[in-house]
Amino acid sequence: VTLFKDNAILPSHITNNTALVSYILLAIAAPIGGLLTITVVSLTFGNYEYKHATAVMFALYSIATVIANCIPYASSYYYFIAFTLGYFVLCSAIVPMIKGICIANVTPSLKGIAFSFVSLYTNIGIVCSSYLYGIIHEHNKKDKPTFAMNVLVKIMILGVIFALLSMIFKCCNYKRTL
Repeated sequence: VTLFKDNAILPSHITNNTALVSYILLAIAAPIGGLLTITVVSLTFGNYEYKHATAVMFALYSIATVIANCIPYASSYYYFIAFTLGYFVLCSAIVPMIKGICIANVTPSLKGIAFSFVSLYTNIGIVCSSYLYGIIHEHNKKDKPTFAMNVLVKIMILGVIFALLSMIFKCCNYKRTL
């Protein structure tokens, strides 16, 4: 709820209880929306071994980054909720997609190790981003309350760059195997 109170524009008619209910609904709706999104993507484009799976991941990640960059600039509480929901839904779809792509591209004997590394790096990223947000927010909450959120969403651009590089590498590697 702190994220909502510090970053969202809370009109006088939005109470802390309303912010808490919004947060709970986001926490429930986002994973469900992510599962539905990844199901539709898998049924439409194929599974993680599909040659264009990294391109689909890159597109979803790019859209998520654009939406995330809108969150700190939301002009009302309702826009904040809408952008946050869109971002959470896409991230809930992207994380299993990244794991699936990584695991699908290794030999069967290395799949267990690959899954462990992907899970480890995902969890390290989640912990580090929360810690980074907390440090930046504590130092800037009086002057610039949305500065910490801005930093985190700008860092996402690195993820888009790495997704683009993985897409290029996958396409080049795919052409070599033909």
